[in-house]
Amino acid sequence: MTESEYSITLPSNTMKVGSYTFKVTNKGQFAHNLTVDGPGVKDKATPTLSLGSSGDVTVNLRQGTYEFYCSIDSHKDKGMDDKVQVS
Repeated sequence: MTESEYSITLPSNTMKVGSYTFKVTNKGQFAHNLTVDGPGVKDKATPTLSLGSSGDVTVNLRQGTYEFYCSIDSHKDKGMDDKVQVS
């Protein structure tokens, strides 16, 4: 996955139930992270990633809708927010 100002590129907006490790690379100019919220997951995030750095976050996804977003400053409000449907 990649992040930049102000977008998140996900592999898909639909996934199957299971455990996932997302490797996130910051291709933007500002610090970013990837935070996941949804059924059974609350504020699970990568470390804050500086320009060019990468980090991982592992989550167990259950059936339902998850929000993938950057929790730094107002990045979420600027468009770094996406929904993923898990079935």
